Amino acid sequence: MINTAWCKCELDNFLNQKKKEGWEASTLCMYRSAVTRFCEFLVNKELLAFSTITPKMIKEFNRSDRHLTVDGKNAYNIKIKKFLQFMEQKEMLPYGLHQALYCSAAVKEKIVITLSDEEKAEIYRKYKICTTQTELRNHAILLLGMKMGLRSSDIVKIELQDINWNCQTIRILQKKTCHEIVLPMPTEVGNAIYLYIKNARPKTDCRSVFIKTRSPFNTVQRGVCLNALKSTLPERDCVGSGFHVTRKTFATDQICREVGRHMIADMLGQRDTSSLSRYLNLDSDRMFMCPLSLLETGLTMKGERYD
Repeated sequence: MINTAWCKCELDNFLNQKKKEGWEASTLCMYRSAVTRFCEFLVNKELLAFSTITPKMIKEFNRSDRHLTVDGKNAYNIKIKKFLQFMEQKEMLPYGLHQALYCSAAVKEKIVITLSDEEKAEIYRKYKICTTQTELRNHAILLLGMKMGLRSSDIVKIELQDINWNCQTIRILQKKTCHEIVLPMPTEVGNAIYLYIKNARPKTDCRSVFIKTRSPFNTVQRGVCLNALKSTLPERDCVGSGFHVTRKTFATDQICREVGRHMIADMLGQRDTSSLSRYLNLDSDRMFMCPLSLLETGLTMKGERYD
């Protein structure tokens, strides 16, 4: 009978750690699937302990592990590498062994798309004259995204009791990370929410701030946030850029205002500042301060051009 207990025990420990870090169930499921596939390979090789793993064996697994797409293979390899690093930290594997598992392609970095100055001006122009229930609700939702960087999944979950009007703060229990944060509420955001509650929100026992305009007055779904953006900027045509563009706009605006990266990460409810690096190239004013002359690079002029 094949012994798999030695694998399962450490896999459970690894998943428990990831669960404590606050990862979503879908992410935990992918961790389990990826590491289980790796462990099955080790068991089939008749290994009885992680200490017997060699770089050659990891490379063999990588060659034999088939996926439909390169991105799928990379996603699994990243999860397995995290597991190997976990085992290295416990000193059950030699430090650096995870480097034997390479990715099938270079990491891609997408260009960050944000709202243009013209689009932001159009949003403010339209909602200076908003009067209907939907317009007032859309105004508040868009400002929560643009001025506080909130995700659509968190905006629709805000309850009346989460807003502290005296302290001008909003309590957010992030759906993605399950972390609770308390954020300062800008005056214009507070005013927009107040006008919506006072003049447009139906009278109901529902505790959610944003509710449907028709009976039954239940909590709205996250699609309402995207509809708010589309109805405000109907001519905007940017494939793959949904309501999350407001969060990216918020992060970029903070960087351009020279707000510290750790403070921005706190406002976004992120664990670290690593994800903010991709926004730096949008700070054009300070990017112009960074160029090097070709002479400083050590390149020489040949044939009246730099090679």
